[in-house]
Amino acid sequence: MSDLANLRSRRRLAVPLGDAPDGLPWRLAIDRGASAAELLAPIGARLGYHSSEQYRGTPFEELVTRLEEQIHQRDVKTIDTREGPVECYVTGQRVSQILGPTLLSRVLRKTAVTEPPVEDTRIPAVGPATVIPPGQDPSPPPVRAEVGVGHLALPLNGHWPLIVSRTENPGSLPACRLVRPFVPESIRALRSAQFDLVFVNSGDHYSGPMSDVAAYRDARRRIARPCQPYVLVCQVARAELALQVAAMAECLYGLHQGGRIHGDFKPGNVLLTRSGVQVIDSLDLPPGARSPAMTPGWAAPEQVVGGFVGYATDQYAVGLLLCELLQGVIYGEEAHFIVPVGGSRTERFTLLRNPGVYLPPEGVVADPRGVEQWRGILDRCLRFFPEERFPDMAELAADIRAATEAGPLRGDLEMPPWFGSLKTDEDAGEPVWQVLDVR
Repeated sequence: MSDLANLRSRRRLAVPLGDAPDGLPWRLAIDRGASAAELLAPIGARLGYHSSEQYRGTPFEELVTRLEEQIHQRDVKTIDTREGPVECYVTGQRVSQILGPTLLSRVLRKTAVTEPPVEDTRIPAVGPATVIPPGQDPSPPPVRAEVGVGHLALPLNGHWPLIVSRTENPGSLPACRLVRPFVPESIRALRSAQFDLVFVNSGDHYSGPMSDVAAYRDARRRIARPCQPYVLVCQVARAELALQVAAMAECLYGLHQGGRIHGDFKPGNVLLTRSGVQVIDSLDLPPGARSPAMTPGWAAPEQVVGGFVGYATDQYAVGLLLCELLQGVIYGEEAHFIVPVGGSRTERFTLLRNPGVYLPPEGVVADPRGVEQWRGILDRCLRFFPEERFPDMAELAADIRAATEAGPLRGDLEMPPWFGSLKTDEDAGEPVWQVLDVR
């Protein structure tokens, strides 16, 4: 990682983040905004100071120094880690806004990911940042109290980035605490992942496994040449994703074995990494608690109505995820609830009592004998009452794996492989993804 020790005197710099999910280098361009001297320049001019040399040794210099210290304290926080306290630059924007949706969110199209224009502007390894639009948050905001917000924390000693939770404190600067190390996702972790590039006018076609970084990088270079219309997608086998969902259920089972409930399982809280699936950002609820937060569209009925959560609560969201994967249509009797969400405010929610799931005949299950097995899993996960769901996540995971063998899913899901603004590294001459944190 880059040395950030001189961050105090620098307003703009670029920091490598390792590899992007598609294997190309990833870079965070930081724009900290104006310095204290720049912010106070109009006031200094009114006082007759037109340069820093003119107000040196005056009370105005002390004012500039104090404001610069406030800016530094806003940007740099001391984070307590297992190795001891570490000074870090904490991004002004959330991780999801900087890096965009998780791979699972992109594949399931739970968040629109638009393809930005290819830019061949050369940028130095460290230098002024080119402003690009931030990524989109991969999920709706949770209802009720939000417990901190995930931000990137870049250690000034050059160590690997962290994810921290920033809690706003009225009348004082935000406080930060460590959540977990930053773990980049990898499309190459999915064995079925392929890239497919077609130039519309010429019909030239290039494809290959995402694990072949050299071939993929070559395809990217072809795009950067004199522009002509093209389509570039990454394809992932639906059958492999079903096995990934089983792995997610096993991760949740491990959490349950420790006496904790996730409470906010959704595509935006799943990472597909080189070392396997990681389920992140748990609400860490004990059985019998009430949810302090929930994400509309992914919360179980007992969370929506303010009831007590249990280990079966997480199964409901797994069922919804499977339904997305199988392109199922949920139907049934509607039930309406008005729920308090803080103060005197209420929200209206519509739930289905014991819904059924319709799997279209032209659906994704290759073997028709597997359809009923998949439908049985979905029906049981989505029961209104928790006690009617699976006994535990281990049994659910086993049933998903068995259904994958009995009725293998067919077809691919596609996603546009765009992870920021595509640049050309000045030193290496290779394509680089650049994302931005701007104050």
